[in-house]
Amino acid sequence: MSNALAQELDRALQREFAFRREGEWYRKGKCPECHKKELYVHAEKPFVLKCGRLNRCGYEKSVKSYFPEIFDDWSKRFKATEADPNAAADAFLQHGRKLDLTGMRGCYSQEYYKDPERNIGTATVRFPLPGGTWWERLIDQPGRFEMKARFQPKRAAGGKSYKGYCWAPPALTIEKQAAAERVLAGGMKIMNARGAASILMDVHTGEVISMVSLPNFDPNDRPAPPTSGFDPSVSPLFNRAVQGLYELGSTFKIFAVAQAMNLGLVTPETIIDTRGPIRWGKFRISDFHNYGNELSVTKIIEKSSNIGTARLAQQIGAERQKQFLASLGFFEPTPFEVVESAGAQPLLPKNWSELSTMTISYGHGLSASPLHLAAAYATVANGGHYVSPTILKKEGVQHGPQVMSEQASRDSRIMLRR
Repeated sequence: MSNALAQELDRALQREFAFRREGEWYRKGKCPECHKKELYVHAEKPFVLKCGRLNRCGYEKSVKSYFPEIFDDWSKRFKATEADPNAAADAFLQHGRKLDLTGMRGCYSQEYYKDPERNIGTATVRFPLPGGTWWERLIDQPGRFEMKARFQPKRAAGGKSYKGYCWAPPALTIEKQAAAERVLAGGMKIMNARGAASILMDVHTGEVISMVSLPNFDPNDRPAPPTSGFDPSVSPLFNRAVQGLYELGSTFKIFAVAQAMNLGLVTPETIIDTRGPIRWGKFRISDFHNYGNELSVTKIIEKSSNIGTARLAQQIGAERQKQFLASLGFFEPTPFEVVESAGAQPLLPKNWSELSTMTISYGHGLSASPLHLAAAYATVANGGHYVSPTILKKEGVQHGPQVMSEQASRDSRIMLRR
């Protein structure tokens, strides 16, 4: 976000809600829905306003939609020049839609649309379609028009039709996306599930090759947004892969094992006491089956032992567990070129007790999105480097910080394949 835009937005947030700065967050703002001082938003990345009273209020709204006057006049704020003809289009995509333009430049152009009946116009962001036509998004106060986007009229396209075509970022291929949708839909039907999500990602570059959220919808027949009091996750508009926050269960166990090996606490052959149940106050941790009195670390993953994973978490401790999970990206929304990703703030325990440490090690007590999980698994699989998910085509390895040793990563991969 540009400095001028960020400063203006910051002033608007303080004027409207009187937030109190607490670290990286603005808190104690007055909620527009319940009027309690429970509203919060990230101070540096103010994308989504949320009420902390999740069960009693649940207010949530994007900052962009709350302050449309700040975001809706792109061509006036960012004037196109001969040297920068796409200035407003770039600003809209980068600041309004939260997209990383690296690799996208050259895939779109800034154009102009004029409504002949109303004699009003707007800058547009135009994307070419494979069939020789185009689709464009109206960006200057789009609420003035009967539509926010439009396809090239068939007459102007020389008879060519947009039907059957769509624009895809360079990293995505329609064939792989369609195949993933078919496979996931089959599994969803077999399990009689209400929804499903999948992500196919290159562990070395972060390229998201396929992302599916079911049920989906036809963009040409977009369903109405869910009304107040309606569970938004039931709507086809809800992106389960990016927005959905879930306790991800046994998929988390490899993180505890990888960290324990990385710290030198265990090796794949180390024997762990798995006698149970583990009692912590009134709570009990047990396994689905009785796996005996002890298991090797490798067998803990093979058998998916809650007790064994919890024992490793006790050795690691709460503080080191928090640091490790934070380095895997589980404490913040995952940066991604899809606007709804900014609101996927993981749900963390307020009191990270020893019980939390144990239950989180096997995926209960912390809620995150499938996109968080994909990025973390990429770290485990690629030699221990964090890699940021992206829809853009990347050339060569894009490894980020080293989170775990190559040896811990290699041993974890072997366990996951068994």
